[in-house]
Amino acid sequence: MRPGATAQDMVRRLLDNFALQLSPQDQTAWEARGLTMYEAVTIASLIEREAVKDEERPLIASVIFNRLAAGQPLEIDATVQFGLGNAGNWWPPLTGLDLRSQPGPYNTYTIAGLPAGPISNVRKSSLEAVAYPAQTPYLYYQARCDGSGFHNFATTYEEHVANSCP
Repeated sequence: MRPGATAQDMVRRLLDNFALQLSPQDQTAWEARGLTMYEAVTIASLIEREAVKDEERPLIASVIFNRLAAGQPLEIDATVQFGLGNAGNWWPPLTGLDLRSQPGPYNTYTIAGLPAGPISNVRKSSLEAVAYPAQTPYLYYQARCDGSGFHNFATTYEEHVANSCP
């Protein structure tokens, strides 16, 4: 931004940049899934915070859609972090107690469906993952224990538990 830019200038620039990330094909795909743009961006924000590797974004999207279809809580840690975050610490570390006891419209451990709104800015690859999720039976994922940034995916809770780090 140029010196002296107003808040309105900044918002306009952000919105213009966001519009460049949208494709009519993606929007058509969201609508075919019954999603509004707001819902699609909210899901993309979850993917944005959860995925480290771009190639896993469609897999994480599939888990989100599968859990929504099954009526299961999303149980996404990043939504709880968002709800607890503040200007000094936007993404605080979580405890098991935080996951279940912090009420609010962003705690996807305690609410059904999507959180109240987006939890982060999104990039094109996350928007595309919402439009074109992988077709999988997966209901669970968690970070691998090797620090690689990749996730293990599971269909059953038993498989999910087996993927836990020691």
